[in-house]
Amino acid sequence: MTENTLGDLRICVERPLPSEEHAIRVMHEKSHSPYHYKRLQAAFQTSKLWPKNVKEIKIQFVNPAQFSVAGQRYIKPPLPQWTPKQLLEGATDNKGNPLPVDPLEEKLYGETDLVSVIKTVYMERIQPIIPFKLTFVETGGDVRISLVGNAGSWSLVGTDCLRAPPDSATLNYGWIDIPTVIHEFGHVLGMIHEHENPRGNTIEWDEPKVYSWAAQTQGWDRETTYNNIIMRYSKDQVNGSDYDPLSVMLYFFPASLTKNGVGTQQNMRLSPIDVEWIEKQYPGGELSPSKFYKKVYGQNISDVVEGSFAPSNKIMFYFIFLLVAVLIVLGIWYFTKRKNNKK
Repeated sequence: MTENTLGDLRICVERPLPSEEHAIRVMHEKSHSPYHYKRLQAAFQTSKLWPKNVKEIKIQFVNPAQFSVAGQRYIKPPLPQWTPKQLLEGATDNKGNPLPVDPLEEKLYGETDLVSVIKTVYMERIQPIIPFKLTFVETGGDVRISLVGNAGSWSLVGTDCLRAPPDSATLNYGWIDIPTVIHEFGHVLGMIHEHENPRGNTIEWDEPKVYSWAAQTQGWDRETTYNNIIMRYSKDQVNGSDYDPLSVMLYFFPASLTKNGVGTQQNMRLSPIDVEWIEKQYPGGELSPSKFYKKVYGQNISDVVEGSFAPSNKIMFYFIFLLVAVLIVLGIWYFTKRKNNKK
């Protein structure tokens, strides 16, 4: 994506439970400043991971006329449409290089049986790297998926779906493309939006511009914008890796929305760190991260990670390497000189 496609940008919402929305609203009203509010806001991340002994997650596709979708029931809602192909194929990194698209995009793009598309993505991109079984059921689903094209893309996070009302959807697809299908199930597994990761994050939001953009393009108020873009979790709230610029959980934000001129890119597939994070939280999947990445994307994880080092990280790496080398040389020189003096 580029600055010219900013108006077409669609991002999902990490949707809290209604009880949490009330708590967040109370905290917002009681807070003395945005900073105070940020510190008060309860995080869900580590507490909402699925337990280590889980054997199965049941997934149900629900009728939006019979199940509540974000508090509403839809009799004949529009189905989600595929994201225009030019937006996916035109995605570039911050240097203007084309971003690799998941092979499933080419294989499945345009299919009208969206339930089959979602099942295929889950079974080929998620199931091989988790130890528990994803089972599709007609009733009694832990995860309840609706397909309402005008209700946005969103998901409850982790085990929140187990505490949601049983007659409500816990995930909705408002549009369809392979990274979005993966992204929303990333939330089901407990993953956060990568731009809210506090570890090593270089994004310096120009907040007035972000609020203005979100109101114009997403129809979001300040609270929704803050919660889904600007807010970062504190380090003790997040059980994850350092900020990953290649994560499928990251959305495109142009440099014009930042103070330091460092934007983000819209990633089209799982990153190595995404896969490694999932395996770390849920070890014992059929394929190791390295085998999965080689089989699915034809690349070695180490090659992708090495090639994604930010310049600042490279400089720091070389500085530390040089410093260690100098210390070793000085150590050898010192002990050699001391030994010669004794003679």
